Amino acid sequence: MNIVSISSIQYPVSRIQNLAPSILYSNFQKLMKPVITIEYCPRCGWLLRAAYMAQELLTTFNDDLRSVTLQPAETSGAIYISIDNEIIFNRKEVGYFPEIKTIKQL
Repeated sequence: MNIVSISSIQYPVSRIQNLAPSILYSNFQKLMKPVITIEYCPRCGWLLRAAYMAQELLTTFNDDLRSVTLQPAETSGAIYISIDNEIIFNRKEVGYFPEIKTIKQL
């Protein structure tokens, strides 16, 4: 019997072959959605602002995002917003906090 491992769970190949292509495609589509990470300075008390941004992004782009992650930054005074590990906004570079409208347009 041939075995396939998916996410550390082993399945017989016959079971995988019987899955409808549409189910496999929909799971693939979920994995292809972008992941947004908001890194915030916890010492500056910016958790609430980062949480508000995450809520707005999830509300606006509910069907288009895989996840929005909040992550404490190691750099003091930092707010980094990245999509799939590519930084699209760096507060230290521009010198101000982004408006949520601006972030949604990026």
